[in-house]
Amino acid sequence: MATRSVTFSPINKFNTSLTIGDKLQTVVNEAFKTVGTVTDIVEDTTANKIEVFYNEASPIISITSGDFMLFVKNKSINQGSVKGRHATIKIENDSTLISKVTDLSVGITESSK
Repeated sequence: MATRSVTFSPINKFNTSLTIGDKLQTVVNEAFKTVGTVTDIVEDTTANKIEVFYNEASPIISITSGDFMLFVKNKSINQGSVKGRHATIKIENDSTLISKVTDLSVGITESSK
């Protein structure tokens, strides 16, 4: 598996939430295709660029200057949820029109106490 890199410039246009382990993707024929997995990120403030190193996915997807690039976080590592001992929620509607809540979701995990 070859290691390649892609350079993003200028730095202020770079999404800083990209981390090692994320999947680097591009669009090919109107479909998202994985280019590879990020292995290193090197910031060069002098040259105003960031170089992202990645292991190539199979099949190899070619990228060129100007291609739309995006990344996907690793779901097993980056799971977000509210943590706390308890929560209170109040849902209000101050509209004069009739409306109703059609969907509400809550994730609960019992603590070890």
